Amino acid sequence: MKKSISLAIAAIFIASAIPAKAEILKNLKTNGEVSILGVMSKNVTDAQESNADHYRNTYTRLTYGMAFDLLDELHANLSFKKDDHRWGDHNAGNVGQDITSLETAITIEESNIVMDKLFDKFSAKIGRQYYGDEGDINVYYGVRHGMEYAPLATGVNGFGGIDAFKFDLLGYDNLSMTAMWAKTATGAILNDLDTAIWGLTGGYKLAEKTELGAYVYNKRTGDNSVTPNVTMHDNLYVIGLKGKTEVSGFKGKAELAFNRGHEASTLNDAMDTPRYVGYAFKADLGYKMEVADIGGFNPRGMLAYGSGDSQGYPGFINAAGTKKNKNFQAINPDFRPGEIFGNAGANFLCSAVNISDVDNRYTKGSLSNLTVMNIGLDYMPSKYEKLGIALDGYKFKLNSIPTGTLAGKRNIGSELDLKFNYKYAENINLGLSLAKFYPESAIREDIAATDTPVNGMTRIGTTVSVKF
Repeated sequence: MKKSISLAIAAIFIASAIPAKAEILKNLKTNGEVSILGVMSKNVTDAQESNADHYRNTYTRLTYGMAFDLLDELHANLSFKKDDHRWGDHNAGNVGQDITSLETAITIEESNIVMDKLFDKFSAKIGRQYYGDEGDINVYYGVRHGMEYAPLATGVNGFGGIDAFKFDLLGYDNLSMTAMWAKTATGAILNDLDTAIWGLTGGYKLAEKTELGAYVYNKRTGDNSVTPNVTMHDNLYVIGLKGKTEVSGFKGKAELAFNRGHEASTLNDAMDTPRYVGYAFKADLGYKMEVADIGGFNPRGMLAYGSGDSQGYPGFINAAGTKKNKNFQAINPDFRPGEIFGNAGANFLCSAVNISDVDNRYTKGSLSNLTVMNIGLDYMPSKYEKLGIALDGYKFKLNSIPTGTLAGKRNIGSELDLKFNYKYAENINLGLSLAKFYPESAIREDIAATDTPVNGMTRIGTTVSVKF
């Protein structure tokens, strides 16, 4: 059944090419996912009962990919995505889409070739591709699960691949190394307005379940917007160390990252250019155990910290006259803790907690100027092997607020999540989440000017994932 569905969808996309180029389907492999997220929220947009911000949305997304051989050691990958509207939300009203509108709704997320043995030392992936791991504090380009997203028509979706070269070292059992270069934005031909990224990552396996790693990434955005050499470009480095291990049921991982480089500035005012000096760390610890006739338990905890600028953005001037931007800056992060705080997306208190020059708040989806503490417990009942239950408590805090509206109020709030996952079949998962967010001083102070009460926020989410 799984193979039949995959081949049927593949036929839709490539039918026109089959008569002339049937050989490109050699060793065809397909994969895909239909994911549905249903959400019912209350007070999430403003933390106030007095305003009508109760909403219910259902988001649908189809992703489909195929891989086939061009030569024995040369392969092609294509993947597509469709997530252009919510249930009941369409340009022509609550109706289906015709073929014409469907063509513009499907986007190509991956289109690359893979060379297995380049110079007998590397595996190379060249072209549009996904990169990184979902939930990463520094860099991720790809599909995000569980998060509310805007339709493509709004132009703010942004959950896709990048045009990149990626090279992986071959031939070493314990050593891994990857080099990548990518372009994320292109400006005018005569002006240096492009945004490009390069990265080097490496890892060494000390034991079967113990590994250490390091990375360095650079993100450069040109700023010669008038004539060449008028302004200095933005040049961000993120340098990191990470490790993970598993011993006698204990599982832990940690990551430490530092910023270096400088922001954009006029060349005649180089001493006034803010330097990137932020940092961040994240640590996770868990323990797996089995209790006879009851089930499996996994108590766990997480602490994440991203530096903030106590002197106020864009930074204070030191004795030498040079500014420093102490906020932690990431390449393209996907840090989303909590069903409400992390996954409600643009709906969650946009004005109250997003970064601003006055209050120096955090950047949504990142660790910038943010501390997160999490204690959780996973439970897998022995009598219901397909069921998983997770209970999580979160605490969110701003690390620095110099002046402005919040005047030193740093506690954003706390959140309690209860999640159920049911594995209906090998490739079908059903989920239910119940979340409650309790606003604290930072949010209360921000809303206080309206002279209205601050109330808690709730969110009920349902998920369906069908992989084929």
